[in-house]
Amino acid sequence: MRDGASTRIVATGVSVDLWYTLLWFRPDDRARWRAERARVIAEALGAARGRTTSVRTVERLVRAEVRQLLAERSKLSRLDPAELLRRLARRAGAPSPEATAAHAEALSEAGLRERPPRVNPDARRFLAGLRRRGIPVIVLTNSARRSSTWDAFLRHEGLSPSAGVLTSSELGIGKPDPRAFRAAARRLGIAPGRLAHIGDCWHADVEGARRAGALPVWYRGLFARYPDAGQAEFERTADDRDRSVVRVAKFPAVRRPGGGSE
Repeated sequence: MRDGASTRIVATGVSVDLWYTLLWFRPDDRARWRAERARVIAEALGAARGRTTSVRTVERLVRAEVRQLLAERSKLSRLDPAELLRRLARRAGAPSPEATAAHAEALSEAGLRERPPRVNPDARRFLAGLRRRGIPVIVLTNSARRSSTWDAFLRHEGLSPSAGVLTSSELGIGKPDPRAFRAAARRLGIAPGRLAHIGDCWHADVEGARRAGALPVWYRGLFARYPDAGQAEFERTADDRDRSVVRVAKFPAVRRPGGGSE
């Protein structure tokens, strides 16, 4: 595996994964986010039903919704927060299942202020370098939060992807579906073949980018931050025999076709 600093790739635009590429979290962070999401959902359902809804009821409804989505070959991360609240309200028998804009926005932001994700210290320098060279970059992530929520968070942290963020909840599809990468390329105004995608997950990032015709770059810089179970899973899904994939431990240098490198 190359360290990244010695790796140079050619691309007209770049898409970057969010989790364990730009940001990372600990297991207790995720537990806090889930608790905050359950609290917001309980408030929204209480308002829709006209009576208090317990967190335990929320957990039961969410489990049932997950099962339904699996039957539909979908996931929670592909639903906008407003749509998730509508589905849960209907499941709870609410007379008016429409979620308020305030509840939907609160669900998208739940837990980020209380327990903000950790920022990869190399990410700011990498994105700033792309910006200096005029190489457009977009964040492409599977997330139940809205694109606008992540865009605001990243800008607050000084990351500022020039073309913003695309989430699976906005697209209605997620990685590794090649349509997600093609959507990122369209946002950048380039063909998928001119896009380099950088991410840590072999299945979602590497295989998905390759299926879309983009250049996959497998980033392993935050490998040490994975929970043990996550490490085993990422190792299991990687194909170490495939030498066509660029593998880096640090963010690579990027240059435009015919231009200089970072």
